[in-house]
Amino acid sequence: MGEQAHARESKRRLTLGRTAYALLGSLLLALPIGHAVHAQSPHCDADLNPASSNPLGYRLRGDRCEGVYIQEVAATVLRLVSLTESFETFEPTRDRPLIVEWTPPSNQPLHLRAQSLKSRLYYRMDSERPAGSASFEWPLDLVAALGLTRNDLGVLAWTARRLGSAERLVHIPVRIRQRTTPAPEPYRMVLVPGVQVEELFLSVARVDANGQPGPYSIDKMPVGLGYYPAGRAVVVPLRIPSIAGVYRIDVGATLTQGGVSAITAYFAHST
Repeated sequence: MGEQAHARESKRRLTLGRTAYALLGSLLLALPIGHAVHAQSPHCDADLNPASSNPLGYRLRGDRCEGVYIQEVAATVLRLVSLTESFETFEPTRDRPLIVEWTPPSNQPLHLRAQSLKSRLYYRMDSERPAGSASFEWPLDLVAALGLTRNDLGVLAWTARRLGSAERLVHIPVRIRQRTTPAPEPYRMVLVPGVQVEELFLSVARVDANGQPGPYSIDKMPVGLGYYPAGRAVVVPLRIPSIAGVYRIDVGATLTQGGVSAITAYFAHST
C-alpha cells in the first residue's frame, strides 16, 4: 500500500473509531439514571426485573428500593414471605408512614423487605438498615397508590448469623404500627405455596450454639386449614417462645399432585 493510501486508511479508521465512541457515549447518556443507581444501591435486589416504563416501577427511592416489577418466571414450591411480632391495621394514606421496629441484632446490618400478597400484583420494598438501627419509617405513597392493606402485605427482616460452622439467614420478627403499639399477639408467619398443597406440617425447635436443634416444642403439627391453592397466602400463628434464642422452623408440605417438599428457616426471639 502506498504512503497516501496508507494515510487515507488510517484517517478512515480514526473517523470510524470516533463515530463509534460518540455513539456509545450517546447510548450511555440515554440510559435511565435510575437504572445505574439501581444496580449499585445496597438497598436494591439486582436480580429483580423492574417495570422500568411504569412510574411506580421498582427503583431507588431515598433509603429504600420500592415499586412494581415484572413477575419472575420460576415459582418455588413454598416460600416464607412474612414474620411479624405485631402488625397494626393501618390506613394507606400518603401523609402518615408506617413505623417498623425490631430488636437490633448484635453488630449486624439488617435487611428489611415487604412484598405484595395480592395475586398478579408484583410489588416489593427493600431497605438495608445499618448495624444498631432499631426502626424504619416506611412512607406509604406507593402502598396507597396500589391500594394495598395490611392483609395484602408480607414483611420480613433478616440478618446473617453464624450458627456452628455455617452462616445462616436469621429472621428478626418486626413490630409494625402507624398510630399506636398493638397489643402482644402470637408471631404471625405467612407462607405462599407455588403449587397446590394437600397439607402443611410445622415443627419448631430452639437451636444451640452449634446450630443443632434441641427438643421440638412443636413437632410435625398439621396447620389444618384444609385448602392450600397455589399463590394464596397461608397465615400461621406461632406461639411466642418463653426463652430467648435462635429457633429453627421446619415446614413440610404434601403436594396435591403427589410428592413432598420442605423448607427450613431460622428466627431470633428476644425477651
